[in-house]
Amino acid sequence: MNFRNLLLFFLLGVCPLISQERPPEILSSQEATKDPYTFTLKKKDGPKFLTIYPGLQITTYNTTMTTPYGSTASMTNDTSIGKNLRFFFDLKSPEWQVSEYVGFFLFNRNGKFEQTSQVLKRNEFAASQEGDNSSSNYTSNIGTETKGSYSMFLPVMYIGEKGSDKFRIGFGYGISQVNIKGTSDFNNGQALQNNSLIFLNGGPTLDSKIDMIGRYSLLSTGNIDRDPYRAYLLGNLSTGNNLEMLGLYSALQGEITPKSLDPISIYMFNSLTNGQLNPLELYALSTLLKGRVNTSSKYAQSYYFFWEVPFGPINWRVGVGFIDYKQNNFDVQLRNFETAIYVPIDL
Repeated sequence: MNFRNLLLFFLLGVCPLISQERPPEILSSQEATKDPYTFTLKKKDGPKFLTIYPGLQITTYNTTMTTPYGSTASMTNDTSIGKNLRFFFDLKSPEWQVSEYVGFFLFNRNGKFEQTSQVLKRNEFAASQEGDNSSSNYTSNIGTETKGSYSMFLPVMYIGEKGSDKFRIGFGYGISQVNIKGTSDFNNGQALQNNSLIFLNGGPTLDSKIDMIGRYSLLSTGNIDRDPYRAYLLGNLSTGNNLEMLGLYSALQGEITPKSLDPISIYMFNSLTNGQLNPLELYALSTLLKGRVNTSSKYAQSYYFFWEVPFGPINWRVGVGFIDYKQNNFDVQLRNFETAIYVPIDL
């Protein structure tokens, strides 16, 4: 076998083996171009239409209501994780980047809350006994309860680079639709004592005492939802069967709950009236110890500040919200602090 034939045999035997192996530089190139968003619901360039934010949140809510006469009631929720962990569902528009580190988007934020504790002020004697370093407020469960929901619509300006994998620090200002219902003590937890004194000093007759406590309730707890029928009943409580009608009206409004039935106040009024009132009238008098909360707004001014950090397919967010509006000269403020995790779904 001459040299030419030997060279030809070598090339035919080795070249097929070389052609079956990919060069290492080609493999590394393909791995480098693999899309990092393949296993997430985020799109690299963001959503075309909107982003859905389903997730879990732990939120602390605080509602403060101030009457036209200056008395206040502040409700808060249970902060334990077991009672405060909730599912939420928010919506966000595409992001518009106006500079390298600034952009904006439209945001719809939603929430529900239940507040079973009330923030009360310590009296001066108790505060002085506990020392100057003790807080002047404390939280207590006194049988009042409020429930509500809100939906924020906010234009939001944020600081952050373009891309779904970048953090955001943002501030939004817009409007909210809010609904709050329940009861709250506008007498700093002293409603039973205050109403007892008003009743006892209301005059020589039972009718005058009932009228006095009705008018005091109208002034101290107000008529936040401008209910003309309720205002009329409270202003003329001893006339005809108005006291009984107030109890029936509260029942028809769905306000009779286990927490609204206060055996102590019912027993007290039964004793003070020498058993002259029927059960519905006793219930009506007992409800005057707690302010009736029934308030809503479609255009409450709202603020929201947040910090958002992505971790692969999920996002983590810390946020502070504030909603403020007036109704029938009541000032209502809803504040919340949240921490949440969610899965952004770009559509």
